[in-house]
Amino acid sequence: MYRDEFQTKAWQLPAKDLLYVGRATERKLTNMGILTIGDLARTDESIIRGRLGKMGSVLWGFANGYDDSPVRVENTHAPIKSIGNGMTTPRDLVCNEDVKILIYVLAESVASRLRKDGFRCRVVEISIRDNELLSITRQHKISRATNITSEIAEEAYRIFLQSWSWRKPVRSIGVRGSDLVTACYWEQTNLFVSEEQREKMMKMDMAVDEIRSRFGYGSLQRGLMYQDTALSMHDVESSHTVHPAKLFCIEASSISKVRNISKVRNISMEKPKVYVSVIAEFTIDGDLIPKSLLWEDGHVYDISKVIDVRRAASTRAGGVGLRYTCLIDSKVSHIFYEENNLWFVERKGQAAAR
Repeated sequence: MYRDEFQTKAWQLPAKDLLYVGRATERKLTNMGILTIGDLARTDESIIRGRLGKMGSVLWGFANGYDDSPVRVENTHAPIKSIGNGMTTPRDLVCNEDVKILIYVLAESVASRLRKDGFRCRVVEISIRDNELLSITRQHKISRATNITSEIAEEAYRIFLQSWSWRKPVRSIGVRGSDLVTACYWEQTNLFVSEEQREKMMKMDMAVDEIRSRFGYGSLQRGLMYQDTALSMHDVESSHTVHPAKLFCIEASSISKVRNISKVRNISMEKPKVYVSVIAEFTIDGDLIPKSLLWEDGHVYDISKVIDVRRAASTRAGGVGLRYTCLIDSKVSHIFYEENNLWFVERKGQAAAR
């Protein structure tokens, strides 16, 4: 509706068509002799406010077409809540420099995915797990939405330094960007932040993405990464999955979405150590929880409950990793998750795994 059409079209409508005019308000307006939007607009604002309070001024403004709320761009919020990556390290991390290397590795993956999807994050979150599987999660809201690798990494490292006292070595780190917004998101500029410098950093990150997409992850690395290549030369982005949705699954060494899971059936095991495909989901804290088990004949067994998780070795089948004590088909069974990202079940005599 154009400005010059407002009075001829809107003012003829009944007052009840205005937002916030319900039955009670309509009755009060009728008692005042106000039947149409035009009647309301032509009445002195102080009279309307005296009868209806603050809402009277709001309605009077609506009737006159006034709206002093700030103009905002539509579609500025991302359709997903967060993007993150975590990694269990090949050895215990025992100092800040070890953690800094891993944080930069993870931040590169998170920032790259943010850029590919056209998102920026306003909250940086980290999860830390020690070598006894105790974990904490910390987050902080940053002043500027970003998908710049160095900004995410520096914020994550700062949070780590404030949160970890090194009572125990670290075995797993996760970095996540949340409270996502799109490229259309507007925000107030900061006089103390160089937007020109941030623009250069964005272009540099995009150039790195392009080079790595053409020549591989190892074609371009930060000098920091060469301090410990065992920690840094792992392409997290290609071998792991971002978890923007609530549920993603890990199938042996690959990841896919859960679809059409069939009913539980008994699993007959014939070998002491049987590798299986497991559907699992990550919790908000970054813990990996198995949800179902896929046997080699195609049967799927639902895991109704995880009773206990601890680091242990399989005495029957051999192998060390996380031992999940689970309730499957109303019976207790152990599932092992090795450090090579494989799941296995140990044979209990000739009994079926349940």
